[in-house]
Amino acid sequence: MANRAYLLNTSVLTSNPFALARDLDKPGNSYAEVAEASYAIPIPWFFCFKADDLQMVTVELDEDEDEDEEAIEVGLPCTTVAKAIENMSQALPHFEAIAGDPALGKAYWQHAMDALKALPLPYLTMNPLEIMFMVDPLDYAEEMAQAFEGDAAAIAQIKNLAGYTDGIAPYAPDVAGGVHGAGLDDVHRANSVALHGGFHASPH
Repeated sequence: MANRAYLLNTSVLTSNPFALARDLDKPGNSYAEVAEASYAIPIPWFFCFKADDLQMVTVELDEDEDEDEEAIEVGLPCTTVAKAIENMSQALPHFEAIAGDPALGKAYWQHAMDALKALPLPYLTMNPLEIMFMVDPLDYAEEMAQAFEGDAAAIAQIKNLAGYTDGIAPYAPDVAGGVHGAGLDDVHRANSVALHGGFHASPH
């Protein structure tokens, strides 16, 4: 596995990535990877969804992953893009608090808002399965569900799952979009990546 997560813009309301891939050649079915991340789920993705957006997805296990189970069920979120934009519109205070600087927080929030408003298809979901299977996927699914609850514990869990370190200011979003340059502090850079969201420049 490549240990990556994907934010998907879809033509059908489902959180099942296997169904999306299986039905891609059917009329009216399409999806696009509009953001991606490595080893962690970016902070903006969590604020697109609420706890009641979780749908159970059956994941078939490889023979060498668990000798006692053939499949597990994990909750993955999906919602309309319109609802994701509404959810994100309410998240500005969280971005400001997490960034530790109102201007930086607002800049990252606006970046996420602009990316969501540019999406062409009506629905949104995420596929974090590769990252979930880096650890115990059922434990990770529980932690991810907590992150959508909207309380103080959820914010702490969001930062944990995004790999965000408190007290370290991120770089500005334009720097975060090109974090491969030399001379950048690793922790500042990691926080920038966590807040940036990995949105593609031109979703399609």
